[in-house]
Amino acid sequence: MRIYFDSAIVIYLIEQPTPFASAVNRFLQSVTAREYVCSEMTRAECMIAPRRAGNRILEIEFEWFFRQSFVRLLPLTRSIFDRTIELRANHRHLKTPDALHLATAIEAGCDGFRTNDARLSSLNDIPIHQI
Repeated sequence: MRIYFDSAIVIYLIEQPTPFASAVNRFLQSVTAREYVCSEMTRAECMIAPRRAGNRILEIEFEWFFRQSFVRLLPLTRSIFDRTIELRANHRHLKTPDALHLATAIEAGCDGFRTNDARLSSLNDIPIHQI
């Protein structure tokens, strides 16, 4: 099983905020994924707040996560952008960053998409699991 994590999920894993961290941890214990997928955009979104705050320790923790063997960090390719265009054209409420995440997950053949964004739950292009 291959699961895509959007930025919020990775942030919850690393920063462990209450109550979101416990929900993500419960999910990780309940699923036997062979691989977790993120995009370079996920990495960028996760790194902005620590960099802005000058929190080098948190930056290192995020970089550690993205280097793990169970995390597949994907570049944004033309096929992902083409899928993004399709998603945005078919779902007017979908914002471009969310469409990029979803397109990456679909193009990577993910079995599910993990997020905390309730606005994505109405999509049926890929199974969406909201915490």
